Amino acid sequence: MGYIVDVIVNPKTLSDMDNYITAATYCDMKMAIICFNNEMEKISPLLKLFYDYNIKRIDYCINFYLKELAPECSQEQIINLLKRGDIPPSYQEWSEYDKKSHRDKRKPESFYLYNSSVTINCYSKYMQLVNQSNKNKEKGYAPISSKTLEAAQDIIRFEVQCKYHKTFSLNQKADLLGNYDLNKYKTLLGHDFYNEQIHSYWNKVIGKGDWYSMQEAIRIIESKHFNCQKKKRLIEALQIVSLHRSIATAKSLLKGYQLDAFKHTLSELSNLNINPVTIPKR
Repeated sequence: MGYIVDVIVNPKTLSDMDNYITAATYCDMKMAIICFNNEMEKISPLLKLFYDYNIKRIDYCINFYLKELAPECSQEQIINLLKRGDIPPSYQEWSEYDKKSHRDKRKPESFYLYNSSVTINCYSKYMQLVNQSNKNKEKGYAPISSKTLEAAQDIIRFEVQCKYHKTFSLNQKADLLGNYDLNKYKTLLGHDFYNEQIHSYWNKVIGKGDWYSMQEAIRIIESKHFNCQKKKRLIEALQIVSLHRSIATAKSLLKGYQLDAFKHTLSELSNLNINPVTIPKR
């Protein structure tokens, strides 16, 4: 009979670093592996070492500091702006039934998308910790400290959770790069893989280019030496996204040739470094 041991590792928690805010880095793994091996040895030598385990899920993430990103905006405003992005094919947005309103509701503190392979979550770290603290109190546990909540006040986190199928394909890619170890953490958690996943999914969901007001985006388009037809098409794409309040909703209302033309126009806006989502006047 065969047995599988499934272990969930939080490198910072494992290394006794009580920090809810910063994400673990590749450098943190050295201490985490030592602590992991020590814990396994305490339980049973049958559990072996970190290097004997195959990685089947990885959470890549990056923190944005709101005071640098948009110092004049609140967390709620930035999250609402992020929710105006795109929902890639095969993904759906998380929602749950609300008993008070009798309808499905999205997560108020995040833009949370998922499929069978990957979960993409862009959220307010402060709002997430406030919710977690409230749940702790309901269950009789200690709430999250005010010091931690204060430190999270201006943090927006973009997170890509690679589940088994996605991690399996990343393992295969590591093989092609010459890493034949069972545990490929040096490749999977390395800068190149991390950077590739964050950039890829950010561009798919939030989009390339900078956010502008409608007025400023139109000014940039009109300053280019395009013919009148192209200028009109680019501006209309911005207006459609603004009218329907998200790229995903705008795309869902188009079909066939119109959808293909709209996608092409969105790509052209990205090449101009203009995000199709424009900043609301408020």
